Amino acid sequence: MTLPDAHAIPRSRARPALLLLAAALLLVASVWLATRDAAWLAAQTRFESLGALRGLAGVALLAAVACAVKGARGWADRSPGLVLDAEGLVDMVSSVRAGRIRWAEVTGLAVLKVRNQFTLVLKVADPQKLIAAASPVRRALAEADARLCGSPVAISAATLAIGFDDLVQLCHAYHARYGTKPAGAGS
Repeated sequence: MTLPDAHAIPRSRARPALLLLAAALLLVASVWLATRDAAWLAAQTRFESLGALRGLAGVALLAAVACAVKGARGWADRSPGLVLDAEGLVDMVSSVRAGRIRWAEVTGLAVLKVRNQFTLVLKVADPQKLIAAASPVRRALAEADARLCGSPVAISAATLAIGFDDLVQLCHAYHARYGTKPAGAGS
């Protein structure tokens, strides 16, 4: 396999599109719930008051806004999700979003399959360093990934616009070419 000096892999557009679709559906549901009246409510057995119904409409509206914001940001973000080059890789899609990880820090690559969902796991020399550098929310997600996968850097097949087998092959090729060389080996 001929490797370019750097290879940028774009983010998948499917997840933001699904979030925008979910936002639209939640918005419709919230409007529908908010426009129900007392006569409609009297015929129902699930709700006892218009207040509870309006509260549910409000929750649906908040969820719609959250999905719309997250989906719009993801749709507008044209930056690559993963960049591979001679120095290492730049991770912007795993739960820890580790940024630059040098090949010398990568001790191995593994594939994890959970219920037909494939994940590429980058084993790193100091996972706690990456976890500690993350924001509190990302830190919790990275700790969960570290427990489940053995590393905080776990890249789901669905986050990038590349086939999973191609992703694995590309990462292995870059790691084999630029990874840690034995002492005394030339460049």
